[in-house]
Amino acid sequence: MKKAIALVLALLVAATLFAGCTQSDPQSSVTPPASAQPSDKPTNSQTPEPEDDGKRDVGNGLMLPLVDERTVLTMWRPMMSNVATLHTSMNGVISNVEKEKRTGIVIEFDHPAVGTEAETLSLLIASQVFPDMIGGMDKSTVYIGGPDKAIEDGVFLRLNEYIDEYAPNFATYLENSDIYKRIVTDGGNIPYTVTIQSDLDGEVQPPWIGPMMRLDYSRSAGRRTGINSIIRGN
Repeated sequence: MKKAIALVLALLVAATLFAGCTQSDPQSSVTPPASAQPSDKPTNSQTPEPEDDGKRDVGNGLMLPLVDERTVLTMWRPMMSNVATLHTSMNGVISNVEKEKRTGIVIEFDHPAVGTEAETLSLLIASQVFPDMIGGMDKSTVYIGGPDKAIEDGVFLRLNEYIDEYAPNFATYLENSDIYKRIVTDGGNIPYTVTIQSDLDGEVQPPWIGPMMRLDYSRSAGRRTGINSIIRGN
């Protein structure tokens, strides 16, 4: 009986081996062409592309945006009268909105009510809770007693000793123009810098603002639209 069982098992094993040989793929032992061989080298679609950090060079090595994450700065300053006719805050000025997009830096303005600038600033200084920036300080009426009193009280920083080191171009300009006489106080202090609208030769900046005209209105009125025609009033 045992011999019969052993014989049956032997036949089953032989049949299994035979089936495995006859069902194998005759091409399974053929070496695939080189193009089909797996490769560790990345294909064009697998080549990693340089990571785009979203920054762009706008000239002179300046990269925008200036920060990797949106940054909010606060600024106290009196409202500009020409802006007040159109906006309740300088946050709404289109150029400021565009600067926020490009730089990634948002400036949240805090404007005192018109006529309360000096009082509001005094309260701000007394509180010792300051915003990141304070602007509009070029008017002597903003700080009671003027810039010299502000320097004496330790509120303003006297810039005379810092301009040569931190603003050498501005220092050179002061030596070769009459700007110095305009920004130095009666006490001989320089409490702030200014916007320069002329070069060292005294030439003023080219026009950067002026009247505008709607082109569709001009054309509908039958007027010529060339720049020379506009200047001549044709």
